[in-house]
Amino acid sequence: MMSQELIAIMLGCIEPVPDLPMQFVTAQGYTALLDKRPAPLIKLPLSRTDVLRSAAERQAWLECCMPYGTILPVCPNSFLTQADVPLMIAANLPLLDQLTLRLTGKTQFQITVSWDAPQVLDRFRDAPELAPLFAAGKTSADALQRGVTALSTRLRDDILDTLGNCAAEMLTLPPGQDMLANVVVLQQADKLPALDHALAQIDAIWTEGFRIKQIGPAPAASFASIALQRVSQKDLTDAARLLGCNLDDTADKIAQARQQALKDTPARAADIKESADVLDAMARHGKGPQPLYLCSVRSDDQAATLPHRKVA
Repeated sequence: MMSQELIAIMLGCIEPVPDLPMQFVTAQGYTALLDKRPAPLIKLPLSRTDVLRSAAERQAWLECCMPYGTILPVCPNSFLTQADVPLMIAANLPLLDQLTLRLTGKTQFQITVSWDAPQVLDRFRDAPELAPLFAAGKTSADALQRGVTALSTRLRDDILDTLGNCAAEMLTLPPGQDMLANVVVLQQADKLPALDHALAQIDAIWTEGFRIKQIGPAPAASFASIALQRVSQKDLTDAARLLGCNLDDTADKIAQARQQALKDTPARAADIKESADVLDAMARHGKGPQPLYLCSVRSDDQAATLPHRKVA
């Protein structure tokens, strides 16, 4: 059977969405969304244009599916067969349930705030970071640069605080040229007016000079995209050896072995957790000819539950 790219997983039995080139495979209370096109036999390097085109296509598909339920996006280049789907979902049910609980009723927005750099000194000449420099009568280029940098830092922090007061989660991305903030927020659907109010507050700081761009609503790919890993027999053997388990041990025995391993070798806590996750997935997957796939969560950055700076 041919491999296909896994695009997303959705809670419930979802009927195929009209006009989308995807196949919907339901199992264990979830539906896997697969690209109808078979996986390429040889994966050639893609140009930047092709990568951007593929990402835009993928995003459009996900947004078309948003009205039908909670979407768990999957990282690109995750391939499996339709026959693999039921056991993949069964092996990763706890993680899928956890992500669904976290993301249900929430959507993602990316917000960038840039300023009109040539007009900054005129607009903010009375700001505490710049006023002393103008009051002195003359200053150096370095002093001005330090003042503008301090001003941009304060404005960025104010923007993050304003958005953080209404967002469920927020993460920051690297800013571009003349950009004060590049932020992704996870917003509850019933609190969208609060986000609009926050953006109005930010705009009021400098309506003529701020350029605010909002992308969304979209699935929460920046916060929680599923990475699919095919587990080899060697991975299973190594995991069992580290925990002192057998491959057919129950979940209770695996948990006991994990606790003991953490007591014996606490320095290897990360390896022990990963091994326990692999063996737990194997216990849910069961023995059989189909490969074992382990899901993990990737985010664009380390998301922090808000309120953001207020907690600190």
